[in-house]
Amino acid sequence: MTGLVAVLVLPVAVHLAVGLLLVWQLRQPAPRVGGEEHHRKAAPGPVPIDSGPHNLPAACCLVAARDESANIDACLAALTAQSVPLDIVVIDDHSSDDTATKVAAWSRHFPDRVRLISGGPGKVAALQAGFEQSEAACVLTTDADCRPPQGWAQGLLDHLPAFDTVGGTTMVRAGAPIEQLDWAILLGTAAASSELGKPLTAMGNNMAFRRRALQAAGGFDAAGDSVTEDYALFRLLARRGPVGLVMTPETLNWTEPVGSLAALFRQRRRWALGATESLSGQNAAVLLGTFIAYLAPWLLLALAPAVALACFVLRWMVQAALAGAVADRLKIRLPLAWVPAHDLLISLYTVAIPFTLASRRTRWKGRTRYQGS
Repeated sequence: MTGLVAVLVLPVAVHLAVGLLLVWQLRQPAPRVGGEEHHRKAAPGPVPIDSGPHNLPAACCLVAARDESANIDACLAALTAQSVPLDIVVIDDHSSDDTATKVAAWSRHFPDRVRLISGGPGKVAALQAGFEQSEAACVLTTDADCRPPQGWAQGLLDHLPAFDTVGGTTMVRAGAPIEQLDWAILLGTAAASSELGKPLTAMGNNMAFRRRALQAAGGFDAAGDSVTEDYALFRLLARRGPVGLVMTPETLNWTEPVGSLAALFRQRRRWALGATESLSGQNAAVLLGTFIAYLAPWLLLALAPAVALACFVLRWMVQAALAGAVADRLKIRLPLAWVPAHDLLISLYTVAIPFTLASRRTRWKGRTRYQGS
């Protein structure tokens, strides 16, 4: 019995040790823009942001939108208020509501800034259509349910001299404490890993690309039929040039919560489906190690309840420290008192989701999708 307890405690201990390493990294000063310490190699030359061919801004922002009537006005208000000029291309992906009508009104008000085109079906095809309609040297992406602060675009562009592809940090707006903590812990892990030279992923609602790097990789079409096009594209571009996830207040974006625990489960399951399609050895180790580390304390409850409780409490402490480090980096507040509730829910999701992945079917944006088809 003692041997079995030790076997179960080991992955938990490793998980906690890795968590402490991530906390330590995030407690270091954020890497300076263009500094050698936060990228593998410097891409040649600065990125212009003042002008582009045919007098277009040198930076465009693509927004793939499907049935986003409730969100698109606030998103476009934020994008047209950016501190650098953006060619904003909204791709209407066969919406059944008045998304396109609202975008058309913005296009009439900002005829040189906002464009509406049609694309799809699916986010990859929509983004590719937008990419082909812009000639900007730098390509940014966000989602219709995001509210980027005024300096967001500039913050991402500042990092493109060092990276071919850069992701910022996206946080969930107030009112959904479990989601806020989940995004903080997930992106804190990704940012610290990137700074340690092991980039994992970035969020498609907060990314910037050098056009020539994205074009050389095959554009957004290179993501294929993935239900997590951002992860697939980031992994592909990481094999071709310098990529990174940056956690600074300047690259912070805000998104809306999904609204329910069931929707949160579906979102996390979709992310897991996409991640299993193109696993690297590093990412496979992260996913498998996380699954075992979350499962082990539940098994320990039947064998050594005191040890199991200690595992839970220590994990809460490390998660609180990680979320606190993220909050300090981004100069925001996070609901740290919700860490135990978050841990309970996410541990259930983490253990349950792998058993649902035999089916490649998922529901997303009103469509039934099959990963890889």
